[in-house]
Amino acid sequence: MKPQDAKRYLLKYRESVEKATEISSNLADLKAEAESLKGHEGQRVGLDAAVAKYVDACKDAEQELDKLAAIRKDILTVINAVENQKLHSVLWRRYINGLNLTQVAVSMSYEYRQITRLHGQALLAVCEIVKKDVLECPS
Repeated sequence: MKPQDAKRYLLKYRESVEKATEISSNLADLKAEAESLKGHEGQRVGLDAAVAKYVDACKDAEQELDKLAAIRKDILTVINAVENQKLHSVLWRRYINGLNLTQVAVSMSYEYRQITRLHGQALLAVCEIVKKDVLECPS
């Protein structure tokens, strides 16, 4: 694994959070649609269809949310395996909290140049952890 592969892998954490939020929002919309039909007499067919659509979406969403949670868990395991606290903090702030490197620098009271150097070291640490533990990191 190369540092750019590690970076792509770690970015999947935020992507999975965003995807999970989108799925939850879609489910809420479907539920609201079904609930809006509940009080209308003569709309039974529409209500049944809306409820069926919601139930199907829930089944699909459960599987997808489980996959997304597994991705996040794997990434957290890798980041938590970084023993150097500075490197761990850079990874956590960048990939879990979603800060850009400028924001990471400010939050850690470092100059941007120092953070870019630490970020590079942190990505190399991730590569070593993945190689050592033979973790499956899809690119």
